[in-house]
Amino acid sequence: GDEENEHENGEGIHGDGTVIPLVNVKSDCLEHITRYMRHYAIDPLQQISIPSRTARPSSSPSSSTPSSSFREIVHQEWYRTFMDELPSEMIFQIVNAANYMDIPSLLNLAILKVSLDLVGKSAEGIRKILKLPKLTAEEEVRAREEHPWLFEE
Repeated sequence: GDEENEHENGEGIHGDGTVIPLVNVKSDCLEHITRYMRHYAIDPLQQISIPSRTARPSSSPSSSTPSSSFREIVHQEWYRTFMDELPSEMIFQIVNAANYMDIPSLLNLAILKVSLDLVGKSAEGIRKILKLPKLTAEEEVRAREEHPWLFEE
């Protein structure tokens, strides 16, 4: 039954024999996390320094595309390639799984990738990327009052 699957090849078992339930992590996501952790064990992710917003010219968003920004910030090629090859849906799953599994280096890397992918996008563009439902007319009025910067083009 289920116990056989969990214990097969030692997967899902902590070094002391304790089963660690990963019900919140899909198997394809776990495969990416395992690949990340295997690489991290031999070549840890270096500290990432994020430039301040004022360091980037806000008047020319095209000179700082999200992918070039990510490439500028993350200096280790393996980690850049790892994140660049993942579809957005998987990166969102990795954010949740890395948080659930307490893997701060992967969580921070995935959040950095998502946040840089959102830079320069309109509220509607962000809504589509994050698959957020459309605001009702009432919600939009309230959002425009409380957060006018969201609607600036």
